[in-house]
Amino acid sequence: MGPDGEPIDPVESLQTLIEAGEVTLSYDPVTGYLPALLAALDIPLSSQTLVFSRTSLQTLDIAPWAPRAVYFNDDVYVGMVQESPILEIASIDPDDGAVFYTLAQNAEDGPRFSREGTLCLQCHESPVTEKVPGVLVRSTLTDRMGSMVTVLHEGPVTDRTPMNQRFAGWYVTGTQEGPGHAGNVWAPETHDEIDDKTRYLEAFDFQAQNDVTRLDDRFDTSVYLSPHSDLVALLVMTHQTRVHNMITAAATTAADALRQQEAIVRSTGEEPPADGLFPAARGMIDHAVDRLVREMMFVGEAPFGGRVRGTSAFAEEFQARGPKDSKGRSL
Repeated sequence: MGPDGEPIDPVESLQTLIEAGEVTLSYDPVTGYLPALLAALDIPLSSQTLVFSRTSLQTLDIAPWAPRAVYFNDDVYVGMVQESPILEIASIDPDDGAVFYTLAQNAEDGPRFSREGTLCLQCHESPVTEKVPGVLVRSTLTDRMGSMVTVLHEGPVTDRTPMNQRFAGWYVTGTQEGPGHAGNVWAPETHDEIDDKTRYLEAFDFQAQNDVTRLDDRFDTSVYLSPHSDLVALLVMTHQTRVHNMITAAATTAADALRQQEAIVRSTGEEPPADGLFPAARGMIDHAVDRLVREMMFVGEAPFGGRVRGTSAFAEEFQARGPKDSKGRSL
């Protein structure tokens, strides 16, 4: 909650406005609440990325011919699977990290967000997310049905992941100079037909479908809000998801350090030094903050090798959305 008692979680805030009658979500017979939800949360359509690996909640409904769409802004991620009865939402809370919701695609009942827990956290609270509720981008080789064959990159994709190991299992529209990405391709066999997955992975050509600028020859793009799965949007989402998790991890570490210090004070009567922190607590906090700052500043970033271009208006719109100082400057 904010200092005035108002919810900070954008989805919780939106539900409050809907219940107060201040916001209405219109229902489209084809796309349901999705367009209205994105507009209400100020999420640009140009942020759309498309993932065909069956590595999320609705695995049976995702495939190369029916990829899952993901949209995002600074605080919220929205997932849409074709013909699904729900929309999937991850909202970033400054205290709790990623908070997961579903929104039923049902016009009769009206829009009502349902908070989800255990099922989502099976994947979204693990060492891959820094052991906090988080969001992540994975890179996995799939078969022709979208089922996972094996991971191309262990752990989450980050800024340090080599480009040729990024975005397996995703559609990627855009062009780039230098090392290519691993998107737009899948194994022609099914996963159970591949015996030696390690050898198969080593021999697989992941760069066979770079510099793809349209997807309508692969599936029906007209049923999506955008025909793109923008490369620049994927790069930004990769960085942002990791930083979101590191912010939550740093906040959690700081809270743990202070609780441990309070326990020491209660049990021993020893007062902390003048700066307010015992060395152990300060060490925990400094380490967490150092990791966060390094992530924010792209320390150790894998080189692109040249210019990267997307196919949608995402790059321009993303830059225009940034907070600006009195002189119109923005990071």
